[in-house]
Amino acid sequence: MEIGDNILVDGKYPATILYIGLVDDHSGQWIGIEYWNQQGKHNGTLNGKFYFQTKHQLNGAFIRQQRIQYGNSFTQAIYKQYIKAFSNDYITEDINYSLFGKEYSDYAVDLSSIIRIDLSSQWVNQFDDNDDIYNNLSQIKELNIRQNLIKNWSQLWLILEKYFPELEILNVSNSRMNIDKYPSKQFLNIKQIVLIDTDNDCPIFENIIKYFPNLINIHLDLNHITLISENFVNQIKNLTNLSLSDNPTLKYWNPFINRLGLLKYLQELILNNCGIYQIKLPDQ
Repeated sequence: MEIGDNILVDGKYPATILYIGLVDDHSGQWIGIEYWNQQGKHNGTLNGKFYFQTKHQLNGAFIRQQRIQYGNSFTQAIYKQYIKAFSNDYITEDINYSLFGKEYSDYAVDLSSIIRIDLSSQWVNQFDDNDDIYNNLSQIKELNIRQNLIKNWSQLWLILEKYFPELEILNVSNSRMNIDKYPSKQFLNIKQIVLIDTDNDCPIFENIIKYFPNLINIHLDLNHITLISENFVNQIKNLTNLSLSDNPTLKYWNPFINRLGLLKYLQELILNNCGIYQIKLPDQ
């Protein structure tokens, strides 16, 4: 456990660890966290003393370590979703990875025959090493790891580079990943990316989208977008569909939405529940 880890509280509430230590007038060690979805009580300052700083007001809380769970590794999530054992016995999280040896075909679906991996709500927290799994996924065209606890983008870049050459659709919504490193190449085959509820603004999305130059479909709903930059628009020249719904911080049609008029292939633009109060078209 360390600062920056993404966790589940009571098995269902995602949060990020921002403090580990003592709290005045309370015995023992406490974990200071920022909830992702506004279940907190303060901003990291308690009784006038600063302990940590949340990104959003009233998302902070202190909890005991025993309330923390860490989700599943990628391999564990694959087991839960795709392993088909002949017995009805419950497969535990501590399953023996040696199953992917001689008896592999007796216990698992044929992973090499599927083109879509859906691990949504499995709270994947890391991409562990298991070539028996990854080597059977090179044909995958859609990877959905919505609701994950992955800490850094570097973890995702690595598996995309090594194991998913045919991937076309990537969904990493409902996550809080930091951009700690950049990939060594662009992902030319990916046509659709879904980044709903990742708590980011346009400058962060610029640093992600630039590695997917052939995108035609982008979902950025439920974020904190305040602007649409010229650089962002220049990165998405092939776009046909863009969804920006539920960004109440996006308030100005001009110049931000008008910039999207430069996208000559754009067919669908969704702006439901944004903060736009006036539509002002560019001068003709």
